[in-house]
Amino acid sequence: NNAIVSPKKKQSPKKMWVNPAFALVNNREVLKLPPLPKTVTSNELRESRVVGQFAKKFIVLITKDTKELLLVDQHAADERFIVEDLEKSYLHELGGGAATATTTGGGVALPPSFRRAFAKKSCRSAIMFGDKLTQKECDVVVKSLSRCKAPFSCAHGRPTCLPLGSISF
Repeated sequence: NNAIVSPKKKQSPKKMWVNPAFALVNNREVLKLPPLPKTVTSNELRESRVVGQFAKKFIVLITKDTKELLLVDQHAADERFIVEDLEKSYLHELGGGAATATTTGGGVALPPSFRRAFAKKSCRSAIMFGDKLTQKECDVVVKSLSRCKAPFSCAHGRPTCLPLGSISF
């Protein structure tokens, strides 16, 4: 065998480059967001005025009193409403709880397997990025989101809305 083999080079441990805008959490890059200048309440969502849809991904809102500009992720918002509706319907069919649901602090909690199934179903059936929405559909998404128990993240934990800052006219 006349194969030429190069000598093995000592390799230093490879360092993984991480974008400074991201943090590495459990070997996954997570966007580091600066502290938000303002938090949003369900009431502000309910009373906000829909400006329109942006990039077939976001619903643009202006809050009534503070004139804050907000972006609502149309998919995450619809997913949150759907998952809460699925959970509520399921618990109603059980008569408020059964062997599959456990009571916690006066409320009823679904088993993790049910939560995952409902999250997946709500994600697949929600409005998607790229779906064009009418003004009326945008209004319905925002009003539905404002009535949710946990309106500020989708079933998988992604934020549903982001305050961009105050605007003046």
